Amino acid sequence: MEDGPPNSIPIQEEVINNKQQQIHVKTVHINPQPVKFTIKDEKTIYRIQIPKTDNSKLIQDFMKGYLQPNRKYYIMFDLEETYKQFCREYCKLFGQNGPEIIRCTKELEVVEDEEKRNELIKNHHEGKTNHRGITETISYLQRRYY
Repeated sequence: MEDGPPNSIPIQEEVINNKQQQIHVKTVHINPQPVKFTIKDEKTIYRIQIPKTDNSKLIQDFMKGYLQPNRKYYIMFDLEETYKQFCREYCKLFGQNGPEIIRCTKELEVVEDEEKRNELIKNHHEGKTNHRGITETISYLQRRYY
């Protein structure tokens, strides 16, 4: 696990999709939408939009309203600057005593449509790899899709 800036959210070079408590942060220029909260496959997923500027209050409100002590959360940011702002607000709000938050750096494409999944499997197995086998096909697809 890598450390980020001092007193910050640590970084793991891992995929966020298989984590139990996920936070996906998207930076927007105007009109951030309310937090979207879903439970899917026993995983809790928060999707939050943060304005590029003047975002301190929104970040703190999210942390106060949604994060629970003694829980581990995994978070994904679309911009490095938003990560740094989250770190600053986390330290202001919790110091060293807040919920555990770990930044993930990878996200797989989610394919929910059964037909599209089958098409991806068929195309990879029969296309580029010339029937290399189901094990290699599964391995390839698991590295890219969830």
